[in-house]
Amino acid sequence: MNTKILSSVLCREFGMSDLEEGIEIARNEDAGICLMCHSVQYSCEPDARLYECEDCGEHLVFGIEEIMMMVIS
Repeated sequence: MNTKILSSVLCREFGMSDLEEGIEIARNEDAGICLMCHSVQYSCEPDARLYECEDCGEHLVFGIEEIMMMVIS
């Protein structure tokens, strides 16, 4: 996942235009993102890894902090 995809997913889900604002909202909502289908999942710990996606069934949901580590590195 790159910053462009992350920004698009967060914008779609939270209706914001700024990536930093979207990340803050995702943190407050305990949101994670599926790397396969880009679905936002809730009740997801910030450091979650490989949770099952409620939409596609893949075990590729990561918490927002884990996503940020992927994007930064």
